[in-house]
Amino acid sequence: IPEVPDLPAYIRELQDLGRQSGVGFVSLTPIAPVELGGAAVAVGTTGAITPGALAAVNVDMELSGTYFEITKFMNELETSPRYTLVSGYTIVEDETEAEGEPLSSGSPQLNATVNARIYLMPSEADVTALGAESTTPSPAPAP
Repeated sequence: IPEVPDLPAYIRELQDLGRQSGVGFVSLTPIAPVELGGAAVAVGTTGAITPGALAAVNVDMELSGTYFEITKFMNELETSPRYTLVSGYTIVEDETEAEGEPLSSGSPQLNATVNARIYLMPSEADVTALGAESTTPSPAPAP
């Protein structure tokens, strides 16, 4: 489990997997790291990441491709070097295709939404660097 999210490298890895599989990315949305519950989390935490605690970055992806392309992407994602847990996905037929027109690939185009999670275990220095992204903002004072 890495110490930092290294999202640029992870996004490049996802794009490479997409090219190999033939899927297109509609959107890719990583969400700031959050500390996960468990033994490493002290009671009364503020939501900030603490050194040595298991943390996660949720990544939501929207893909387009055929059934076989999306299936290949999911298989490649499962065997990629960066451990990724897929927590859910939905696949629907692309409604923008014109009815009655022949399909160029022979398979209908589909849209998939994939909810995934990557993990990290930050060191003290990494917590400081992640601090602005991972802390819970304070409410604004009342006027």
